[in-house]
Amino acid sequence: MRLLRAFAALLFAGILSSPLGASAAPAETPAGGEEDFAIAASQLGENHWELTLTLPAWNVDYREMQRLILPMAAKLCGDLTPRLDAFKQEGRFAPGRPGEAEEGSEKPDYGTRLVQVVECEPAPTRMPTPNRALTDARRAALEDEIRAKTLAYFKGLDAGGDAGASYAMLSEYLRSDPFDDWRRARLAERTEKGDVIERRVWRMTVYVDPPDAPTPGIYVAADYEAAYENALFECGFLMWLDEWDRRFRIIRQERGHLPRDLAAEMTGEQIASTRQTMRCPGGGQ
Repeated sequence: MRLLRAFAALLFAGILSSPLGASAAPAETPAGGEEDFAIAASQLGENHWELTLTLPAWNVDYREMQRLILPMAAKLCGDLTPRLDAFKQEGRFAPGRPGEAEEGSEKPDYGTRLVQVVECEPAPTRMPTPNRALTDARRAALEDEIRAKTLAYFKGLDAGGDAGASYAMLSEYLRSDPFDDWRRARLAERTEKGDVIERRVWRMTVYVDPPDAPTPGIYVAADYEAAYENALFECGFLMWLDEWDRRFRIIRQERGHLPRDLAAEMTGEQIASTRQTMRCPGGGQ
């Protein structure tokens, strides 16, 4: 039986909770007890851990997954305070069609995995407070700058583009994969989706020194939509941060796409629901 694999999303970020997490799906508490999820721990260094949480459900907000990770993080840190640092979330959405959920048939491929870096450190004495304000003119200039950078990043990933220039736009954490490995992964994605037909950045959101972010700074979210030869649409966003050298780099990306061959087997209502799930423009974001 062929499954309808209609959603695949990757999240990369430092911890950016509300309102920076506003584009994520609503939290859904996993059904059942502890047997429904598993957490694996790997020590990266002194007071430095990587925890991997696996859930059977697909529609789980990363903040809910981080809540499930916290007890183990606290246990590993002992007298120190766990700080959730960079993370990567992988999810898959495989909605079934009527008649597919028959007894003995293959089960849909549901699942979500969160790879979370944890730093154990002394309790902070105070949270950073906002120390900057943007004029309307500066905010508009930032939006224009990041819109152009976002389109340039994707252009570098298109056929004939400069992948090295796009790679240089990533934060140090996202450049933890060697360039050749990263480029091969992007090439595989491009082969799957085909050449781009159109792409647009449809919304810009600027955050200045958000109190819940791991570090003060100017964060800019660029929401985009695209269409490809083999994908009816792709929706997602890039989160940019001005780093130590005052250059904006990508710290997080979330995206999902609907292959055209799968869309041909879906009703208009199913396609609209998928657009809503992926936070496409007009999809209930």
